[in-house]
Amino acid sequence: MNFRVAAIALSMAYAGLVRAQPARPGGSDSLPRDLVEALLRPYYGSVSAGGSGFVIGRVPADLVPYLYVPPGARVLGGVETSSRTVVVLSVTAPLDELRSAYRREQLRLGWTSPVAPSQGWGFVQAPGTGPDINSLVFCHIGQSLQIVPYSAPSSGGPLVVTATVENYGSSCQSRVRFVPSTTFATDLPVIFNPDGAAMNSRACYPPNVSASGVNASGERLETKLSPVQLLAHFSRQLSDSGWTAASSSGAAVKGVWTRPDTGELTRELTLTITPSPAAGCQDLLLQVRRTTGR
Repeated sequence: MNFRVAAIALSMAYAGLVRAQPARPGGSDSLPRDLVEALLRPYYGSVSAGGSGFVIGRVPADLVPYLYVPPGARVLGGVETSSRTVVVLSVTAPLDELRSAYRREQLRLGWTSPVAPSQGWGFVQAPGTGPDINSLVFCHIGQSLQIVPYSAPSSGGPLVVTATVENYGSSCQSRVRFVPSTTFATDLPVIFNPDGAAMNSRACYPPNVSASGVNASGERLETKLSPVQLLAHFSRQLSDSGWTAASSSGAAVKGVWTRPDTGELTRELTLTITPSPAAGCQDLLLQVRRTTGR
């Protein structure tokens, strides 16, 4: 589901309602409900089944106590269905300030950050971040809340922010990778991507699927960090979890770490960072092998 596209469709509908469509003489200044539902259906699925409601210029009443609305923000409206609620806001605050405010205020309103994955290996999103590069995720009992700020390229205007509440949202479940039915242990550690980075995002299409398994993991990361900064970010985590830096090579885009294994074996971990053909993206490859040397 593409919530960013749904948000744009909602914003266009509300903008048309507020500014573009003149009031009909003796009638209501509103867009027909069936037209709005038809516009959203390709991106959002059915919005009419199970009882849904559109709100204009306000947050749905049930969500008001649980959603932070920044000072000066303009609420465009939203839609409620039996499984989710989406609210669209126009916000003039700078992006970094906005993300910090949501991280602070949503916790005060009773939401929590997602827990770290209990199983799995390789690259995972930074705790509390969503699939979009600037998105944030919060959890409550049986629900997830995703905050996605969006700015049209070179628009210079306010941010469009979508707040999506899902019942039993999968974004609040621990990430569990496929575990083969064997007795050997996973070789790769779990390492968290930097905050403000997105794994295999649309901006980095096509995704990097060159390696995946218990001894290799690859991804294409959308990030503002350079390969040198990324290597430093991951190196701190590996050092804290018991890996020893063995070497780095080239322009600090490849690092090697070791960690004692069973008997005389040592696990050797190699992280290679290569600029992607997609602008603003880096290709990451994490590999591990067992050696007899120390």
